[in-house]
Amino acid sequence: MISLIDVKYDHGYKDKLLDGVSFEIKKGDIVAIVGANGCGKSTMLKLINSEDSVDSGTIAISQDMKVMAKLEQIPERLEDDVTVQDVLMPEIYNAQKEVENASLAFSCPDADMAKVEKRFQKALENLENVTKDGIHKISTARQKLKITDDMLDKKYNVLSGGQKTRVNLCNIMAKEPEVLLLDEPTNHLDFEALSELERFIKSCGKTVIVVSHDRYFIDKVANKTILLENGKAYVTYGGYTKFLEENAIRKQKQEQDYINQQNEINRLEEAAKKLRTFGRIGDNEGFFKRAKAIEGRIEKMNPLDKPKEANKINLDFDVKGKTGNDIIKFNNLSIGFDDKIIFENLNFELFHGERICIMGKNGAGKSTLIRAIINACNEQEIEGMLGGEYKIGGNISIGYIPQEIHFENEEDSVIDNFRTYFKGEETRLRSTLVHFGFYNDTIFKPVGKLSGGEKVRLLLAELIQSKANILIFDEPTNHIDADTRNTLEAALLEYKGTIIFVSHDRYFINKIATSVALLKNGKITKYVGNYDQYQETIKRQEEKVNKEASVQQALKPKKRRGNFI
Repeated sequence: MISLIDVKYDHGYKDKLLDGVSFEIKKGDIVAIVGANGCGKSTMLKLINSEDSVDSGTIAISQDMKVMAKLEQIPERLEDDVTVQDVLMPEIYNAQKEVENASLAFSCPDADMAKVEKRFQKALENLENVTKDGIHKISTARQKLKITDDMLDKKYNVLSGGQKTRVNLCNIMAKEPEVLLLDEPTNHLDFEALSELERFIKSCGKTVIVVSHDRYFIDKVANKTILLENGKAYVTYGGYTKFLEENAIRKQKQEQDYINQQNEINRLEEAAKKLRTFGRIGDNEGFFKRAKAIEGRIEKMNPLDKPKEANKINLDFDVKGKTGNDIIKFNNLSIGFDDKIIFENLNFELFHGERICIMGKNGAGKSTLIRAIINACNEQEIEGMLGGEYKIGGNISIGYIPQEIHFENEEDSVIDNFRTYFKGEETRLRSTLVHFGFYNDTIFKPVGKLSGGEKVRLLLAELIQSKANILIFDEPTNHIDADTRNTLEAALLEYKGTIIFVSHDRYFINKIATSVALLKNGKITKYVGNYDQYQETIKRQEEKVNKEASVQQALKPKKRRGNFI
């Protein structure tokens, strides 16, 4: 068991990052740690892993959970010649380097050949020993994480983020840890890799402590969710959806308890005040004693902190002008760049009121399709178009947030940038920026210096001013915290226009999408429903194909064996 008892930690913070955190993690638990950016999630992993020490309190770890392995949030960059095999088997890599270095000494004319020979033989023996041990340890982990032989010779630095995550996971699993500490392991993973990671975590048989913003992932794997908020920890037995339910009830109770205590304090203070007045009027010491006793009761109360309200942004996507029912239609559209065909004879239709998620593996052409839709709707030439035709409806206005946000003038301040989109008085303009989390001097911050989340919030503020009837998002939930995601989801569900978006956030897709368009091998297939409904459709199709294959196999005539005498 891992037990945290009244843990406090500040290390230079104005307010304590952790202020009396207590919880328990049992062997075999899969625990998700959630909370706003900067609340102490990654710090919590470091403290549990003994990379840092608490200011006060206790972290007690039982003997059978002492061996830990940690997957960092950002895979480090290694030397360019380092292969996947080198990362998976660093002992072998280091032993090979020692053999190489030892062999170089043979070419030195002044070297003591007896010592050189001894060093070389020792290096060879060490390489043989670590190779046997390393291959045995890594083989099981490789199978679980689907790291094939042909992947071993690839250079580590050229791997995708998802591939690096799998390799690093394999590396730490080979150490046979009792506890896995995973910091944002779902970053950069596509849907297939996410599913593989979920299956791995649930079947690995380890205690897992994971920091993640992926709400669907938490729902799939976690049996316990721990919220870090205002220096405290709140435990929910279940995944993210269960946490949301219990957290709403907890906040409501906290608020009511605070109100009740304030009402009780006001009542007691008023009673004490009246008794003192009566004491002065009647010159009666008894009234003063009773007043003092009541004031003593107030002093002995454990004062509750006023619940802090999250700084929620105000989203209200209004629509100016309605489109027709048919918004866009691609007929046999082909797009390619530098002799590479992205789409060939692609057919796609978009209708008013749809909320459609474009899905597909990395490199399938999702962003290319988004750009083609934007170009067509803005009556511009579709970049890379090789053939086909398209039709667009009338009265179309587009609001767009790209995956990588750049501004025309990165030196412009937030307020100057927003002023080009806002129509109204200066006081209302500043008030609107406050609603989107831009307070005081932050409105004068250059837009090029904004964080990813701040850029998204600024573009959302500008998008609302446009009153566009088609919203197009490329990974809209990247960089924004859980509260902003929830607010965005609620606003989009109320939106009266059409939404096209690319996302790997399966929770977001489930909430928003009315249909899913899968890009694969240059073709697009449309499915009605959200992510879970799409998965169910795919599962039924695969079951049907497998069933038909089994029937065909059963109908094949059996080969008769000959009689041998």
